[in-house]
Amino acid sequence: MGNSDSKLSFQRAVEQLGTPGPVEAGDVAVWDQLCQESLSSIEDVFSLLPAEEIRKLREDSHANLSTLCYKVVEKFSQSVESSCRTSAEQQTVLNSCRLLTRLIPYIFEDPDWCSFFWSKPEPGMKEGADQTPLANSLLL
Repeated sequence: MGNSDSKLSFQRAVEQLGTPGPVEAGDVAVWDQLCQESLSSIEDVFSLLPAEEIRKLREDSHANLSTLCYKVVEKFSQSVESSCRTSAEQQTVLNSCRLLTRLIPYIFEDPDWCSFFWSKPEPGMKEGADQTPLANSLLL
C-alpha cells in the first residue's frame, strides 16, 4: 500500500467514526486502519486527525471516540503479550501512542470526559469480562 493510499484509508476510517451511529467494537477493519503500520510520523496523525474532527467526535459520536480509545489501548496490550517482536507490531505501538497523544488533550478539555480513563468501561465497550479502567490498563 502506498503512502497516499494509507493516508486515504486513515481518513476514511476517521470519517466513518464521525458518521451517525456507533461503529461496532468488532469492526476490526476500521480500528486496524487507525493504527496501521504505514503511517510514518506524528505529523501524519496530526494532519489527518484535525482538532475540529476530534471535538466533533467527542460531542457527536462519543461512543466512537470512547471505543477508539479502548481499541488503541487494546493494541498496546496485544503488543505486550506478543513482546512486540516484529517491525509491524512496533509500528502499531508507535501509531497507537501517536493517536493517544493526539486525542488526550481534547478529551481532557471537556469536564464531562475528565474521568474517562479512570472509570469502568460501558458494557460492550471492551471485549471479554475485563472491566478494568483504561488508565489501569495503560499503567500496569
